[in-house]
Amino acid sequence: WQQDYGSGGNKKGEGGVKRSFAFDDFYHLESLSVEHPGIDIITMEEFLTREGVQGKLNNNANGKVKLPPRNRTNWDVAQS
Repeated sequence: WQQDYGSGGNKKGEGGVKRSFAFDDFYHLESLSVEHPGIDIITMEEFLTREGVQGKLNNNANGKVKLPPRNRTNWDVAQS
């Protein structure tokens, strides 16, 4: 997740103030596994590969298996 606050895509705005933020700026997930050895954080791509493409996700409304669109697991870059 990344939000740009009117900087025209620049990382820094007027006066060198950071204007673009990523998820890691707020949640330090990397350090969680060091502080709490029982926590294993995986990427969305790894989750979709393990669970989504394998047919392990279900639609709660009808119980049918729900697969990622076109079995795509990497959503970091927009694809057409």
